[in-house]
Amino acid sequence: MMNPLGCHANVMWQDQPEPSKNLVKNSLRVSGNPHLTLTRDLLAKLSQEADQLKLHLEQEMTSMQSQLKPYVEEIRETLNSEALRSTLVQGAEELKELKQKLDHIT
Repeated sequence: MMNPLGCHANVMWQDQPEPSKNLVKNSLRVSGNPHLTLTRDLLAKLSQEADQLKLHLEQEMTSMQSQLKPYVEEIRETLNSEALRSTLVQGAEELKELKQKLDHIT
């Protein structure tokens, strides 16, 4: 079979070169590959360390949350808008009463 470029080769599917992705996979599958073993060991260790760090951080966050809770409650109570409004209304009434007393004196 002749193609327009002048090449007479009849390339069969089995004769085509193996994709580089498969070459990499196959090279990693070689038994006793020290790099693969080392990589797996390092990944396992990193995963274990990450899990321990996550657990430690969760414990610290829980501890901090329980320590800060009283302060947050105190701030929430002092910033309660209804309580502030009530205090302001009461203060305004007291000021009106004082003004009336001062008006009677003068």
